Amino acid sequence: MAKCFITKLQGIITNDTLPKIGELVINFPKEDTPTKYNRGLVLKASSNINVRVSGGSFCSENLVPNGQTSIVIPAQTQTTLHVENKDCIVFVNANYNLLLLELGTIEKYGTSKSSFDISNLKYNRPDFNIIYCANSKFYGDISAFKGALNLVHMYMSNCVGIRGDISVFANTTISSLTFENTGVSGDVASLSNCNNLVEVRFTNDTKIHGDISAFGNKQLLDILFLENTNCYGDVSTLNNCNRLKELRIKNVLNISGELSQLGSNLIFFTATGTSKVFTWKNTRPSSSKIIALEDVNLGDDVDNCLKNLSGCTSGINGGEQAWYKTIKIYGNRTSASDAAVATLQQKGYTVSVSPA
Repeated sequence: MAKCFITKLQGIITNDTLPKIGELVINFPKEDTPTKYNRGLVLKASSNINVRVSGGSFCSENLVPNGQTSIVIPAQTQTTLHVENKDCIVFVNANYNLLLLELGTIEKYGTSKSSFDISNLKYNRPDFNIIYCANSKFYGDISAFKGALNLVHMYMSNCVGIRGDISVFANTTISSLTFENTGVSGDVASLSNCNNLVEVRFTNDTKIHGDISAFGNKQLLDILFLENTNCYGDVSTLNNCNRLKELRIKNVLNISGELSQLGSNLIFFTATGTSKVFTWKNTRPSSSKIIALEDVNLGDDVDNCLKNLSGCTSGINGGEQAWYKTIKIYGNRTSASDAAVATLQQKGYTVSVSPA
């Protein structure tokens, strides 16, 4: 055995701002306007986890400090915690058994200064399934989720520090995938085998690109947002998405096609900011829902569209947002569709046609 020098020093570290092995670190800087939203987080794990706070204490939903600096969350128990409004650091001893992490705030309630490096989740268990972050300082590469084969819900909104390629979700069972105002990139073709997708929202992520036919075989897909992306293709490739209710392609320049045969449950389609002319040459079955069209250029097919939609089934019941009951299209309309407009109005829809 080679000679070596061994020394043993006795000592205790009392600095509670240092993470222990296996702890996740979430920073909560003091907020100018503290709320239960920007001072809170939600956790769930497969086994008991210890959560501690440095720089302050946990508090009630009303942000009244309770003096506690350490809490044990029981296994399989979704728990909401709040941190008093000081410069705090939260340590979560669940790096290997975390199931759910929610951090940030709903947009109408402002932003959060809280921050977390998602790269620290790359050692999570394969059963990690939900992550939600909005209007906060999340950052890091989404490649951290490559090992989370059971991830079902990913929501990242207004987190400009988030980056990486969406191909990390290829061939997974993910059902809800949202990236809004982040730095992610990638070809949507990588999602073509994600057949459990129910909701996809890509908004203001211009590095996301690819042919929308990647979503054409999604029998569970309800919502598809491709706003301000570089996607392209023919909407008719989505005709077999029978559960699709809402399709948004705002400010996407290279998508066009025939609209009449889109899924029977589609009730809203927007093409705001799109210069392409869509067509309505065929007949939508009367059993299909009326589509509330927003900023859609139909050229010479306006009459065909309105007459066809007037014979379809109403997709509203009165309590929806205004855009679900507004048909706002561009093109050339004649008196041939006057009766159709009247019928649509009787069914609760507002119809507006402007020259293209």
